[in-house]
Amino acid sequence: MRPAIAVQRLRELVLSHFESEMRGHFACEETIVFPVLAAVDETRPLVSELLGEHRRIAELVDAIRIEPDARLLAAFAELLTQHVRKEERGLFEEMQRSLPREELDGIGAAVLASRGRSL
Repeated sequence: MRPAIAVQRLRELVLSHFESEMRGHFACEETIVFPVLAAVDETRPLVSELLGEHRRIAELVDAIRIEPDARLLAAFAELLTQHVRKEERGLFEEMQRSLPREELDGIGAAVLASRGRSL
């Protein structure tokens, strides 16, 4: 496969995935999860950092939409990978240590409800 074709295919995958999954995921985190955790001293700095990463990821997607480029795609993949690791190994771990079970359950239910599901 020629590099230009591979870049175009990856671009299409990134744009499709961002619109079908990531945009809603970010909105859910920003309206349900992050506001709760921004009020907790231990998670406030990380929430701020993750919000900034949401913005940078969206900016990269916009740039990829305008001009498919292997460097932009690589930057997107790297930032997204780091972001997910930060959430899983940092934010969610600290969230479990900092919040009572009932509050965690409430957040989980709200996240599921935002996606049209229930517990």
